[in-house]
Amino acid sequence: ISAVGHETDTTIADFVSDLRAPTPSAAAELAVMDVGELLASLQQEKELLTRCKHRKIREYRVETEKRMQRLEYLSPSARVKEKRTTAMHLEEAYQAAIKQCLMRQRQKLALYIQRMKGVSPLDKLNQGYSYVAHEGKTLTSIEQVTDGDQVQIYVSDGLLSARINEKKCIKYS
Repeated sequence: ISAVGHETDTTIADFVSDLRAPTPSAAAELAVMDVGELLASLQQEKELLTRCKHRKIREYRVETEKRMQRLEYLSPSARVKEKRTTAMHLEEAYQAAIKQCLMRQRQKLALYIQRMKGVSPLDKLNQGYSYVAHEGKTLTSIEQVTDGDQVQIYVSDGLLSARINEKKCIKYS
């Protein structure tokens, strides 16, 4: 800073200096910064740096969270856990479907059993009817036997053997 003090005079120092002041006092003011301004400027810079620091920390946290989620998604243990959960749900659905199918089949079987009981010869025997056979064949007509033939009569609790003594023809309409 050039500050000779004579406004009208120009010295060689004025030409080579970075700054020219009219008086040495003015040069001192130019050379030394105001402490209050310096502190205010430093405070502003500090606040700006703090805001930048917090913004960068937030950005890094967000990026870290994204990467953690990506790692969790790509990790073998997460995939195994996901597949295990899917398999458990499929197994539960499969077991429910099997139970439902078995229940329908049991209902069908019960219906068939009822129908079969209605036409079962054994059920008829329990109702007081009997079954007569001659030489291993079902006897349905008196023409199939003659007097003296041996027949078997099946009843609910056993077998009777009988001999034909007489035949009578009866017409049932």
